Amino acid sequence: MENKEDIFGVIFPIMEDNLAILKSNKNPVYIKYQRYTNPEKHFGIKINDFVFFYISRGNRTIDSYAKIKNIIFKTPNEVKKENINQIQMKLPQFEEYIKTRNEKPMLVLELSKITNLKNKINIEKSSTKAGRYVRIEEFNKLFKKEL
Repeated sequence: MENKEDIFGVIFPIMEDNLAILKSNKNPVYIKYQRYTNPEKHFGIKINDFVFFYISRGNRTIDSYAKIKNIIFKTPNEVKKENINQIQMKLPQFEEYIKTRNEKPMLVLELSKITNLKNKINIEKSSTKAGRYVRIEEFNKLFKKEL
């Protein structure tokens, strides 16, 4: 089990055009399927942690961040009804994304307005689709002076 006290945030990959959509929202909502759907037992991030956006298929660069305001799990239909205009995808892309998993709960992160980093941060290890936790040591080394 992860030590949640060490976790200060998470790095999630996102395609550049999807990040632009997310940044255009005043109240952005980041969605993704996760392996676990019980935040109390299996999920390491907490409200007020950071989400750092790693531009996937790029040059291992973290471009921006936001604070997590709320963490919930919703079905794709709930996301479609309640959040479709706030997520990182347009409706056709969302429907393709949920195509074979339309009953599986999705992680829904309600975020503060996304802030661009003053200087993009190159990271040594790329991030998988699942994302990766940022522990306090890495946060202090990479991000503290930027925020």
